[in-house]
Amino acid sequence: MRLTRKILKAAGFSTSDSMINIGVMYHLGDGVKINYKAAMKWFKKAPKLGNADAMNKIGYLYHFGHGVKKDLIKAREWYEKAAYAGSPKSMYNLGVIYYGKNSVEKNFQKAVYWYEKVLEIDNADVSAMLHLGNIYYFNKRIKTHFEKAFEWYEKAAALGNSDAMFFIGIMYKNGEGVEKNFQKAVKWYKKAVARGHSDAMNNLGVMYENGEGVERNVYKAYQLYKCAAQIGNDLAMSNLERLREKKFDGNKN
Repeated sequence: MRLTRKILKAAGFSTSDSMINIGVMYHLGDGVKINYKAAMKWFKKAPKLGNADAMNKIGYLYHFGHGVKKDLIKAREWYEKAAYAGSPKSMYNLGVIYYGKNSVEKNFQKAVYWYEKVLEIDNADVSAMLHLGNIYYFNKRIKTHFEKAFEWYEKAAALGNSDAMFFIGIMYKNGEGVEKNFQKAVKWYKKAVARGHSDAMNNLGVMYENGEGVERNVYKAYQLYKCAAQIGNDLAMSNLERLREKKFDGNKN
């Protein structure tokens, strides 16, 4: 509590960063009880001093309804203020706002624009790359959507992202944007599996079970399904149960 008072005193009429620090403490319950309304109060002091981080945090509170009624329009407005003030976090959040599950309006072009702006500031932002890959992969209105998706997945995979590796595996398996190649699908699934990706474990298991790109090996398939099921993968649980119903008990012989 002493720390809280010290920061309160320092921030009382001081820097915008101190005001944000107090808002964060109330938002996260760091040294004080969680109080979203108090967090909003302090965050709103800082934008008057032009602080983009505070604008982003206000947008976040509206985005998820913390201390205020959830309002995606207001969230977008605050994210935009922060983004135009140079906040890459807000640029990213605008991408989510325009193409996420709870979008204020589905706008492919605006989502792409803001994710690409993030990458202009940080060309190693894997999350932005992955989102761009997903936007293109699932947007069938664009003729070259698979090719664009593959391009972004490759960039994210090169930086170690297992989701991107998984999608590259799918694209080689299905021949989406690339020539169908089971061996390459197996290669990329294995890369994702090495990083603990449960969907890749399941898909690689399917390929071993069917002998696609590898020599058929039901034992390996069973082990992969089992590993994925142990970390909660529903498809793997179903595949594991299906093999057990066929009296396969996981033994090599």
